[in-house]
Amino acid sequence: MDKTNVLPANFLSEENSMRYKSLLSVLDEIITQGETDTTKKIYAEAFYSITNLVRARSVAYIHSYLSAVKGILSFNDREALITDGPGDGGVDGYFIDHEQKYVEFIQSKFGANSDNFEEKSIGLDDIAKMHIDRISEGHQTDTFGQEFNGKIKGLIRNICNIEHLAEYSFKVVILANVRERHREAIEALFKPFEVSIFTFEHAYQLIVLPTLTAEQHYSSTITFELTLSDIAQQTALLRTVTTEFGNCNILLALVPTAQVAKLVANQKNAILRYNPRSYLEYQQQRTNEGIRDSILSSRFGEFALLNNGITMIARSSSFTDRIGKVGKGKITISSPQIVNGGQTAFTLAQIYSSIEEKEVNSAFAGKEVLLKVIDLKNIDLSNHHDLIKKISVATNTQTSVIRADREADMNIQREIMSRVFLRTGLLYEYRTGQFTVPEKEGLIDPMQIIDRALFRRLALLADGNLAKATDKSVTKKGKNQFSEVISDYTIDRIALLWNLIIAASGGFSKSVIANRPELFAKCLFGITLWDIRNKPKTTESWKSIVNAAQEEWAHFIEWAKGGNVPYFNLEMGDEVGNYRSAYLESQWFKSGRFEQDVKRYWSFKEAA
Repeated sequence: MDKTNVLPANFLSEENSMRYKSLLSVLDEIITQGETDTTKKIYAEAFYSITNLVRARSVAYIHSYLSAVKGILSFNDREALITDGPGDGGVDGYFIDHEQKYVEFIQSKFGANSDNFEEKSIGLDDIAKMHIDRISEGHQTDTFGQEFNGKIKGLIRNICNIEHLAEYSFKVVILANVRERHREAIEALFKPFEVSIFTFEHAYQLIVLPTLTAEQHYSSTITFELTLSDIAQQTALLRTVTTEFGNCNILLALVPTAQVAKLVANQKNAILRYNPRSYLEYQQQRTNEGIRDSILSSRFGEFALLNNGITMIARSSSFTDRIGKVGKGKITISSPQIVNGGQTAFTLAQIYSSIEEKEVNSAFAGKEVLLKVIDLKNIDLSNHHDLIKKISVATNTQTSVIRADREADMNIQREIMSRVFLRTGLLYEYRTGQFTVPEKEGLIDPMQIIDRALFRRLALLADGNLAKATDKSVTKKGKNQFSEVISDYTIDRIALLWNLIIAASGGFSKSVIANRPELFAKCLFGITLWDIRNKPKTTESWKSIVNAAQEEWAHFIEWAKGGNVPYFNLEMGDEVGNYRSAYLESQWFKSGRFEQDVKRYWSFKEAA
């Protein structure tokens, strides 16, 4: 790839935007899951032609919605809910939620390239093809007499078999962009059904980014079923602790390792949002063999003795021994997050994922882990953040966690990461190893990832501060974290600087980039031209900036050496009186004069 023609991430390239390419990677991974079943030709033959691939991606897009938004993990379970094809009555898929009590009808319109996906809207004619009334009423044909296909008939049977159907609501979800002026007409068309529009922005925010960060599956409420001891009070210990923010409850219990393993295997990073390490970083580490052996090789329950257990924070929690089962109790936890014991939780999840389902019960039987739940329901919501950070820092000081990871304000870092991706397609890696696994799996282009130290340097450079951007102390003592969310203006400048630094480096090597101040100087050189040209925001203008910066840099240095900058042609003498010319480029780059000289040069060039 010609690095001098790297396109801006937040504008469309000649083919596809970076965000859209990430979506395609997610969809192609889903297609790969279906390839092994040769009876499903749509997946098995997807990569035979462009036409086949577009068709397969259209169906995989519905899969991605059902997986990331509805939490259906099994490919086959999702496939059973996809009805797209001849005789589908305009319904491409469905979802029945028996807890929230609703039936959701899905229509999807996938764009074969980023321009269509992000800009093109679905037409009213396509939406009007949904025969939801006839399907929900149990008819076997549409209004034109065409018989519904087998999967739609299966949907009708599933609706018919719902107990207390009168308590269920019906919803319509459109997985497509919709023109604003058509929204009222769509709502009127399906009235009284609730209508939700799932645009390309929702796809990037709720499907792609959570998938890349392994956060696509999160349950806001979880339960653990416990085996009660002879004295029920011994099963769960509940105490109230006074903090500077108010009283919080602490619940201690031994919970089944199998339940913890399944929870963490499904939710991954979604339940580690306040943990200094990510699920994907744990995956790179050597699993604790002692813990693994105590699960797989032992018939006894000493697992609870071999580690310090798991600490969760929660909005609320409760314990009851009255669940209609003799000798059983239940803990219910709202908005759970693991703040300590991530290695233990990960080890359990890794074991769970690596063995056959039929072996799970025997492997985890009789083995429990200590769970500490810190209940914040009596703490004012405005103080949750400070208390959670205090708990996370305190409980991780004894581990080999990088200080910058431990001291990071995870809420702010997550918000920055989300805004950077949604605006540019770039990925701000604020936790060590956060994107290593999806990168290895081909879901992420390495050029998308900017680690926190380099991102911090680029943010300083975006403000015109070259001296601080190249200062080694920026990466020490947690200085590379942000204390507040950065603006869209800064994000745009970072995106352009990233393209400039890749072009200037002549290749993609983060270690080289971080240790070469002249690369940052070249970036400031390029972005100053963008400022002088009134910050144009088109693909061609960004390409022009990158190319001009590359072509003009050598001329700029010669211009400086020609007597225009005092840091060049200095006469330096040694002890015996020999003199030579000196070029103090590094001092010039760090001086307050450098930016002025860059502006002077470009103003002269642009006026010529």
